[in-house]
Amino acid sequence: MKKLAFALQKPMKTIFKYKLETTGHQTISMPIGAGIVHTALQGENICIWAIVNDGNDLEMRIFHIFGTGHPITGGDLKYISTVHVGALVFHIFEENQ
Repeated sequence: MKKLAFALQKPMKTIFKYKLETTGHQTISMPIGAGIVHTALQGENICIWAIVNDGNDLEMRIFHIFGTGHPITGGDLKYISTVHVGALVFHIFEENQ
């Protein structure tokens, strides 16, 4: 009996890219357990890259971006990274859940 190849495949770890807006906060759907490994400007977009298990269910994660000199508002935040966009500098945080 021949089995289908996809039925034998296990969920795989992969790096996914997510685009962020430069203002306020935003909610992004990511696989549970996704670990952020890098942030950078790609073209004109601020992006984060995360190692994900593509077989995991999704969860909503909340990110905040603050410009230098702007008040940091929100709940319990964890610093992720800083990104330079021309003369502007943005600081990325994630809400702890």
